[in-house]
Parts: sequence; C-alpha cells; structure tokens
Amino acid sequence: MHIVPHWNWAGSEGKPIKVMVTSNLEKVELRLNGKPVDEKAVDKYEMATFEVPYAPGKLEAVATGGKGTARFAVETTGPPAALQLVSDRAGLKGDGEDAQPVTVEVVDAQGRVVPTADPMVKFVLTGPGAIIGLNNGDPTNHEPEKGNQHTVFHGLAQVIVQSGLGGQGKLTLTATSEGLAAGEAVIVVAPTAARPAVPVIPNPPLVVLHWIRSPVTAERLDPNQPSVTSAMNSWDNIHPGYLTPFQDGRFAIYRASFTPRAVTQKTGGQLLLRDVVGKAQVWIDGKLDGEKMAVEKGDMTVAFPAGDGERIVSVVIEAAAPGDPAGLGGIVTVE
Repeated sequence: MHIVPHWNWAGSEGKPIKVMVTSNLEKVELRLNGKPVDEKAVDKYEMATFEVPYAPGKLEAVATGGKGTARFAVETTGPPAALQLVSDRAGLKGDGEDAQPVTVEVVDAQGRVVPTADPMVKFVLTGPGAIIGLNNGDPTNHEPEKGNQHTVFHGLAQVIVQSGLGGQGKLTLTATSEGLAAGEAVIVVAPTAARPAVPVIPNPPLVVLHWIRSPVTAERLDPNQPSVTSAMNSWDNIHPGYLTPFQDGRFAIYRASFTPRAVTQKTGGQLLLRDVVGKAQVWIDGKLDGEKMAVEKGDMTVAFPAGDGERIVSVVIEAAAPGDPAGLGGIVTVE
C-alpha cells in the first residue's frame, strides 16, 4: 500500500488536503497523529481518497482484508540537513561495463527524506570508474544528464556510475550542496576477467564494392578509357563472385573507384583478387600493376601503392574464347 501526497504543507494548517491511499486490501482506515480521520472501502480502480485538514505530524493508513493487514505512513519532516547516498549494490565488476544507480536523498536531522527539497547537488567520483548519467525524475527538467551536478526533485535524484575497464579497488562518490552535510557512498570494484573476444585487427581488409563492367568486345580495350563512351555503349553494374559468358567477344574491363583506409593510403598494401577466370591485367590509377597469364581460375595478388584520396582499379579480363564465362569470380580486398 502507499499514500500520496507527502505530508509537508507548511502554511496550509487547517486546509483540506486530498489524500489517496492505494492498496490491494478491501478496507483502509486513515489516522492523523494517532487519531482516526475516516475509514473507506478500497475500490480496485479508484482506490480510496480522503479530504484531510492539514496538521503537521504523522499521517498513517492501516489497510485490512482477507489477505491480512498493511500499514504505511508519511510524516512531516524537519528542514533539509544533509545529503545521503544509497547505492543499489555494494560492488561492481571491473569490466568497464557494469553500472548501477546511486540514489541521492536530501534528509532532515532524523534521516527522513524531505519531499519539498530541491537544491543543486555537485558530485565528485574518485577511483576506477565514471559518472555516466544524472537525473531527478522531473519531466519538466531540462538539465544535462551528463556532467557532475544536478538539482534534486522532491528530495530525490539519481546518479549512475560505471566501472572502468580493468578496474579494482574503491569507487567513492561524494555529494555536496550549500548548507547541507555532504554525503558519501563507497562501492567496491572487483577485478574481473575480460570477456572472450576476437583480437582487434589494426588494419582490417577493405572489401572493394561497386564494380562496373564495360561492354564485351572482340579486341583488347584501353584499360584507361572512360566508363561511358556513348548512350548506347554504357557500362553495367556487376558483383564479384558471379561469372557471365563473354558473348560476342573475349575482352572486358572491370572497374571500381574507392578510398582506401588511412593506413593503406599512408603505407600501401596488397590488392587481392580471388577466383579470377581468364587472363587478366590489373591497372591502378592508370598504371599496370600486375598480370595473370593463365585462363584458368586463380587468385591474383598485386602491390597496392600508397596514395591519398580516391583510387581507381581497372582489371582487363580476356576470356579463353567468345561465349566462355570469365571475370571476377570472388571478392576483391585491399589488405
């Protein structure tokens, strides 16, 4: 069961305050400072509501029914006196991913949350971890959810902390606000074995996509000719790995334009053409870089020179005979 709202209404003494009691029991009695106020049945949809003339103290609800008895109370608190931090758990795994919320409470001298408090609170975190989120539950609040400070809403706020990768030891969160005693929470970060993972590849292969092919011709073509010679003689988009017969000829140019990875631009690499069918010449930026003399399927590896920006690779394929399948039978990568 629960009571809403809080019971801090200074300046409203004697004025009626609407109180709702929620419960899954059948009947609820409301008491103010030990004296009965009213008793009502609990509607399973509307719950139970009361009009209570405000007086400081303790407002308590006692619910009864076939499932037993339940109690809940709200109290008038004193003025804000201190900050209190309540961590969700006592520890974190030092894997750089484990995280947990820490509840920020503004409490009075007796340790009760002050529901009308809304000070700005600043946070300092020391140890193997970081603050990754802040909020207070106020839907109208637009303060950043990143950083090291946030206001409190109805006496509460929340900080989310996360362990650092490979961390161990104490993670200490401190909260301060003007005029309030500081709060502190200590979370123990335990060393944790790293999750199984594939080692990082510093310069992973780049798959060369978006190839085009010239029309098939009976005579060898200029590998550096433009990709479109006329409206009736345009190049087709093709995908390496699919061979097509060279109808009406033996020669065609396969071409791709792409920007290599930064490391390759600086130091160069290798161009790998897999399952090339037919004789082949590889031209990079207009210069012959490698040649395959056999018509049978085979791989080609040629040096890929260093250079900035976009690069152009043109592969001249010669089929064994007109009508035979030829071309790039596998993927092409720069490594």
